[in-house]
Amino acid sequence: MLSLHYAAVPAQPCEALQALWRPRLPTNKQAAVVALRQASDRDASVLGIALLARACAHAGVACEVATLRFPERAKPHGLVGCDFSISHAGGFVGCVLSSAAVGFDWEPEEAAAWSDLRQLLMPAECHRLQAAGWTATEAWVALEAIVKAAGIGMEQASEVRLEGLRGECLGRHFQLIPVRGVAGQVAWIATDRSVSTPLRSFRYTWHEDSAGLSATVA
Repeated sequence: MLSLHYAAVPAQPCEALQALWRPRLPTNKQAAVVALRQASDRDASVLGIALLARACAHAGVACEVATLRFPERAKPHGLVGCDFSISHAGGFVGCVLSSAAVGFDWEPEEAAAWSDLRQLLMPAECHRLQAAGWTATEAWVALEAIVKAAGIGMEQASEVRLEGLRGECLGRHFQLIPVRGVAGQVAWIATDRSVSTPLRSFRYTWHEDSAGLSATVA
């Protein structure tokens, strides 16, 4: 089981989205959302949870939002028998649901420069990736997807070695799956099991008047 569910962040602050989903969150996550300075960031954070709920409903997976865990500087967790990863950037929010360990990240195409990567990786590794044809943003996003799947933080990105559509981290092997079709975004999914079936993607639109999401197959 592997599926991507995503939506554009509402163009204007969305009170209905906040009113519907924020009270359902654990206390620490509610506080973290309120502390975000930009309304768009608050909406993106809550929209990720709404997308997770829709992903679980689509897959027949139980999802009790109040029991999810949102540790500081680590990937959220708390589903039984499944893993998920949420990322928001460039005006989009996405949630990947998987029966295996999974990490997902995306960024606008020009989000990263090699100077950013050199803060995480040795110069020789940056040169190797450049020679292999990676752009800085592709490498950054792939690294973040793998560290999420591995359950560590970006401060340990130097533990990752990228080789084509695979990566290794702390003795674990991950498959990298590129996400296509979202204009202007570079996106990767990392999972610790081999995936042979095509990724299923669903794009949603938030409707302020009905306080809900509608979906189409992307």
